[in-house]
Amino acid sequence: MRFNRKRAVGAAMLVLAMVAGACSSGGGSKTTAGTSATTTAAKPKITIGAFNFSESAIIAHIYAKALKAKGYDVTVRANLGNREVVEPALEHGDINLYPGYAATETTFVKGTATTDPTTTVSGASRR
Repeated sequence: MRFNRKRAVGAAMLVLAMVAGACSSGGGSKTTAGTSATTTAAKPKITIGAFNFSESAIIAHIYAKALKAKGYDVTVRANLGNREVVEPALEHGDINLYPGYAATETTFVKGTATTDPTTTVSGASRR
């Protein structure tokens, strides 16, 4: 199967958006008595990959803790290696997400990034 960077970056951006949403403080639905009711829908198992440096592992564990608090079954696979190892793992489904930086992703995919965060994220998501 041919490595498709466009799909890998798009998947990474989508997963990061999902993680951000999962970290919100939504409180669940309210019952008539005013107490919170938790829905027990089955949540998917998520595997978070991390590069082979400590900051990546720390952020991966922060994501994992936030997702576990929302009821997800999460596994962290730290020290996978560099981007050339981690992105194909995402592409092949070995991991579901990894912590990354918009400018780094854009540089990896397109070869350049900008100093404007909005332009950088927009450019990465269009690839």
